[in-house]
Amino acid sequence: MSDARAQAALDAAFRHHGRDALYTPAGGAARTVRVRPASPDAVYSPMGVPSLAENPSVELRVAEVPELKRGDMLNFALPESAAPRDWRVEDVLRVDGRRLKWKAELRRV
Repeated sequence: MSDARAQAALDAAFRHHGRDALYTPAGGAARTVRVRPASPDAVYSPMGVPSLAENPSVELRVAEVPELKRGDMLNFALPESAAPRDWRVEDVLRVDGRRLKWKAELRRV
């Protein structure tokens, strides 16, 4: 698959399965980006009651966040029905060989 096709597929996944978040780099200005829950236990519903992993992971597109760092902040609802919360980036991984997305472990602030 070409890089352009891989980027288009990733963009479609974020468009359909992602959610808006307010991203604030340490010492920088806030801007809206799309995040996608990445850990299978980020949001789960045992017996119909939404629960949340203690340190959920999300994916962010490198095109929107070229320099993701520990300590950067996100604000979004997880699960979607909840009120938006502040999250701090605790750990950062780049998860694909094409350098198209980040995976970040978060901690609620």
